[in-house]
Amino acid sequence: MSAAAQLPRSVEYVDAGDTARVADGVAQVYAGELLAVIVRGVIPEDVVAAAVERLERGDTEIPQYSAPVFTGAMRGLPVVLAEDQLEQYYDDAAAYPARIDALFQTTPGFSQRINEALVGLAGGRPASVPVAPDGRRYLEANIRGLVPGDKLPLHFENATVVKSTMRHLSELIDVRAVMSFYLPLTIPDGGGELIVYEKYVSEHDDGDSSVADLGGEEAALPVFRAMNQIKLLPGVGDLMVFDGGRWYHDVTTIEGPRKRWTAGGFLAMSRDHDAVYYWC
Repeated sequence: MSAAAQLPRSVEYVDAGDTARVADGVAQVYAGELLAVIVRGVIPEDVVAAAVERLERGDTEIPQYSAPVFTGAMRGLPVVLAEDQLEQYYDDAAAYPARIDALFQTTPGFSQRINEALVGLAGGRPASVPVAPDGRRYLEANIRGLVPGDKLPLHFENATVVKSTMRHLSELIDVRAVMSFYLPLTIPDGGGELIVYEKYVSEHDDGDSSVADLGGEEAALPVFRAMNQIKLLPGVGDLMVFDGGRWYHDVTTIEGPRKRWTAGGFLAMSRDHDAVYYWC
């Protein structure tokens, strides 16, 4: 794809037990044949609802962190934000599978369900959480709770590969497409929509100039809103994989009293395309 590429219009929906129908979905998203794949019913809605109740009352051992671009809280610190907290990041990552499974209280557990869905889209490749050179695993996902008035600004995930804490991961993955995955836990009363814009970030473009040259986020937003765009709307308990690396996207302002809870992270093909890695 080039900087003049057209936004893929195709979004493939598949049930959790039928991922063989889109068995190479990750590669198709990478190739620009699909914008997204949405796997329905990865976590049952009643299981999700009970987990959200626990989150709302703080009944979880997953540590909470402040987020730099929204006022709600994160459960789990992404590696791109862990520059001064790497030891804590790896400690959290080691404990995370047991803690997330305790939050969701389902069999198979949350970690296994997410892994099975991603393996099902990996085209026969292994899909796994990467391991640091010293043997410690990365965080597999985190949970975000956007509160009323929160939004996510215009961004693209390929920008993360320049972070110092991404140095090792950038040696493992094909950095041309850092894709995203997430699973909605609640749908807000209004807003909270993921919008992907027809603004492509090429391999040789840092992308930031597109917003900065327009005078920053506030001035750029009306320009982006006028572009061709697609709203991606997975349901509660559905797992979505989309090309958030090379296409600008944002999340609209949360309206009404209900928070927007999601669980997710990032994924990419390995450099030789023989594996898929996912992390947060």
